[in-house]
Amino acid sequence: MIVAAPAILQLLAKSPLVDKFDLSHVKDILVGSAPLSPTLSEAVKKRLPVKYVRQGYSVLIEGTATFVSVPPNTERVGSCGKLYPSIIGAVKDIETEENLGPFKNWSIML
Repeated sequence: MIVAAPAILQLLAKSPLVDKFDLSHVKDILVGSAPLSPTLSEAVKKRLPVKYVRQGYSVLIEGTATFVSVPPNTERVGSCGKLYPSIIGAVKDIETEENLGPFKNWSIML
């Protein structure tokens, strides 16, 4: 597995240096630190033998670890996944601080 930021995936997708290395053992990529575009995700999957490029989310100041990620062997483009076990979280409206909860319109956060 590779754990990397989108900038590293940009390198993996486009750099001619990648062709000098055997990356056939890489089967999974977990991306963090910034959102990953669907275009970049597809470019990496065309270049490397990976089926899934997953996203994760963490708050480094408070947690120093990932709190949310898309589970292994799955892919949800545009999603950073589900909370890890024992993690409690809430999605809030950034203006009213109201809890949005599941299945509500989260477009105000985008």
